[in-house]
Amino acid sequence: MKETNKRLIEASMTAGASVDTLNKQATALEDHNVKLEESISDFKEANEKLERDLRSRKTYYEAETNVRNSYEIAMEEIVKIMIDECDDNELKKKIMEEQSTCMNNIILAGGDR
Repeated sequence: MKETNKRLIEASMTAGASVDTLNKQATALEDHNVKLEESISDFKEANEKLERDLRSRKTYYEAETNVRNSYEIAMEEIVKIMIDECDDNELKKKIMEEQSTCMNNIILAGGDR
């Protein structure tokens, strides 16, 4: 009987130690989960800011593209009028060369309308 009691006491102490260890681990995990949830919240806020920034940049890019396209069309019309109305063939040649240079620069810069 003494032997059984001794084993039961040892088993009880071991179980108690295991429960204490598990409780400590559970507390640590709870703290970690709280920190993770805070981090997730922070990341969601950062993502929202990035999405707003992206929308703003897209809008700006589209506006700039529209302005550039309008400018290119206007310049093409001006060049056409100058070529049609000008009697100086040398001037026409220079105008066409400059227009070609401008278009090549636009294409090289990534705007290939």
